Amino acid sequence: MSDLLIQNGTVLTMAPDEEVVSGGAVAIRDGRIAAIGKPADLKRMGFGEGKTLNARGQVILPGLVNPHVHATGVLLKAVPKASSARSARPRLPRLLFAEADASETEVLARASFLEALKSGVTTLGLLDRHARGLVNAIHESGLRAVLAEALMEADMVSTESGSPPQLDAKTGAARLDAALEWMDALSADGSGRLTSLLGINSPGLCSDETLECAAKEAEARKLGLHYHLAVFSGETEALRARSGGDLVGFLRRLGLLRPDTLLVGGSILKEEEMAGLRDSAAQLAIVPRGDAGRGIRIPAAALVRGKISLVLATNGIGHDLFAAMRAFLLTVRLDAESATIVRPEDALQMATRDGARALRLLGSVGSIEIGKKADLICVTLDPARSSLLETEDPAAMVVEICGPGDVTDVIVDGEVVMEGGKVRTLDEKAVLAEARKVAAAIWKRVLV
Repeated sequence: MSDLLIQNGTVLTMAPDEEVVSGGAVAIRDGRIAAIGKPADLKRMGFGEGKTLNARGQVILPGLVNPHVHATGVLLKAVPKASSARSARPRLPRLLFAEADASETEVLARASFLEALKSGVTTLGLLDRHARGLVNAIHESGLRAVLAEALMEADMVSTESGSPPQLDAKTGAARLDAALEWMDALSADGSGRLTSLLGINSPGLCSDETLECAAKEAEARKLGLHYHLAVFSGETEALRARSGGDLVGFLRRLGLLRPDTLLVGGSILKEEEMAGLRDSAAQLAIVPRGDAGRGIRIPAAALVRGKISLVLATNGIGHDLFAAMRAFLLTVRLDAESATIVRPEDALQMATRDGARALRLLGSVGSIEIGKKADLICVTLDPARSSLLETEDPAAMVVEICGPGDVTDVIVDGEVVMEGGKVRTLDEKAVLAEARKVAAAIWKRVLV
């Protein structure tokens, strides 16, 4: 693997010491960060004889980490103009988990992966019932991914009406065994870019027996867990009733709340439940922009004050983590009536280092540190917009003014997968054309 030198930019390391190197450079060798400093110093060390990228006027920062997405989330960006489409929006669970078959999911995933790269996302946490069928598409894209199959016993379509889920422990056991067998095979893949978590769609859609067995297998195999919690009110209230009113205690007794648990949602958590999450040290991925689109305002300030380990995600409805960071900041400030409870750099940390930690990848990615995997992006700071900010803080500038359109270059594992705004690993025109056909067919079925 050839060397790569990214130079003349502001290096925003997102390391624990928050080091920033103005007019700096990052040297990459064998897919890892080899050196950080001034270009002249790195060239004297022997770097710069291979490929170089000029990042003048840009910020060089770790690739963004989107820890919770669904491959079929792009369907919600393809809503037909028909008036009946509006009534289909509440069918979110069906669109994300039940409607697309494995081949359709793979097609939609390629469009999602293309958008992720163009948005500066280098690592994805995917929770999907067809996760095993996405391996080839991920390899093609060049992304890093953590896959989790969405284990569930209940029929997602039938539960949309509010009827109690029909749980079947025998079905759950068979699906769990199949998922574990697949995860064993994935571990033997050896590519390094693909890892896995043990996925559960939601505890409310699995029997106690299956949940307890999944937790025991995760503990024995040292697997992390990934599942939804407190997303939809009806399902959440049913789970609270099933737990005797002690939702967090119920999950703890089953072994589902641990430091290596990645929960997703939390928009309708109660205060006492937040305290239980904090004590468990579980990670909570919140989707502030997506929840706002559903008319739900997450209890952002309460989660921050409750010292919950928070990360930002998009749920796969786009990959704009820049917008998610701003939505989070605004929601917290409104709830807390304070602009100082969180800083822009806190939001950026949630979208980089904290996201990597939630996916159990912090030792490899999430910050620019010597020895870590070289997952980096270059983001342009438009002088016309940055001059409006009363700050010289590059993290604040990135969070407050930048978006996917400002991402020019994306490097994963030391390989340049997007250069000058053009993705090199996927045929954008072909990928989008195929995805549009599949999306149209799925929406036609949904709107019947």
